[in-house]
Amino acid sequence: MNKLKIIAFSTLLALFPFPALSTSLEIYRVTTKQDKVTLRVKVLDDERVPIAGLNKNDFKITTTNAQGNSVRLSPSQITLLSSEQSKPDPAKLVMLLDMSGSMKNEDSGGTKKLDGAVGGVREFINEVRGDNWDVRISLVPFGEGCKNSFTVNESIIDKNFSPSWSPDLNLELDKLAKVDVCAATNIYQPLDEAVKYLGNLQQNPNDKLPPPRLAVILLSDGYDVVNDRSDESERFDKLLEVFQQYPKVTVHTMGYGEKLKELRDRIGCRLSDNELTVDNLKKCRSDIKNIHEFIVDEPRLKQIAEATGGINAFPANAAAVADTLRKFLSTLREYEIEYEQPGARRSGNYEVTVSVNSPSRRLTNVRSDPKPYRLDTFDYIALPLSERLPILGSILMLGLGTMIPFIWWSKQLKDSSFRDLNS
Repeated sequence: MNKLKIIAFSTLLALFPFPALSTSLEIYRVTTKQDKVTLRVKVLDDERVPIAGLNKNDFKITTTNAQGNSVRLSPSQITLLSSEQSKPDPAKLVMLLDMSGSMKNEDSGGTKKLDGAVGGVREFINEVRGDNWDVRISLVPFGEGCKNSFTVNESIIDKNFSPSWSPDLNLELDKLAKVDVCAATNIYQPLDEAVKYLGNLQQNPNDKLPPPRLAVILLSDGYDVVNDRSDESERFDKLLEVFQQYPKVTVHTMGYGEKLKELRDRIGCRLSDNELTVDNLKKCRSDIKNIHEFIVDEPRLKQIAEATGGINAFPANAAAVADTLRKFLSTLREYEIEYEQPGARRSGNYEVTVSVNSPSRRLTNVRSDPKPYRLDTFDYIALPLSERLPILGSILMLGLGTMIPFIWWSKQLKDSSFRDLNS
């Protein structure tokens, strides 16, 4: 039976479009206005972290003309805004904060984990404020089974949303920092609620802004203990199905603490790498009585991020928590490339491919998939001067050709009327 479960689980994972473990380039969005085309482009490293610092000469743009022939644009034909210069899209973020009892333990730097988490989130919010981004944030603590439990549902997520500039976020962080943490970790149910809430958001049809980015940031220093993990595999499979239903929601995961191998070596456990799982590590003999409080479900957190195209990180101390949140923040930025469509015609269908070559960043011919687009039927497209001059000349000749016969005919009528009066 266990073998059948493993086969079923592997089959389900194969259905998800996991990102390739290499540098990737994606045209996130194409917009057009008259004959101007604007691309939003992501360049990601093998951990899905955006690569900054590329310049115009690093990019090659290949589009098509009205006849469908490929046209390579020179650097002088494009305008580039770096990922630091371009204005990020609006965003809605749900930040799930683990409030389990293990968060009272110290991290590798000697900081209480709860303090490190709250401090990192505070820095994150301050950076968003400093850049004046249009970001709404819902701070959602989770944990169950004690006097200081935190229920998570879509109503609570919605109620906790505030714009990044709101002082309510600071007040909520102040409250969380004072909690006497005691709960048990329940990862999957809060994630399920957060993804469904964001995935079901409806955009105002009259809103001219691009749709908001939707992301969940999960910070946990533990593993899901619901039902004593008797049905953990089945509940994880159901969570993957939710991810598949709401593909526009990205989940970034942060495991705050030691990786499984680090903890195994620290306690002298004799598990091999192949045997190293959360459940097996719990059974290891150790001088540490509360060893379960130091176990972080590294494999599951990584699988969650990969299944949604998010970033997975494993900060060991408070400073690394803040740095990791900056990485998550960088995913809201892209390069913005603008060019004038060669041979533009209204209602024309075109295609664009972007590639990057940057020896200094060790990027060689990293290519996007082709992206089709269409120029707006109702937009006015200015013709080049070389085409406008002949048209203007034709109009003038046509006007003169019409006016001269009219003037002659009018003169003839006047002369004829004058002769009739004198006769």
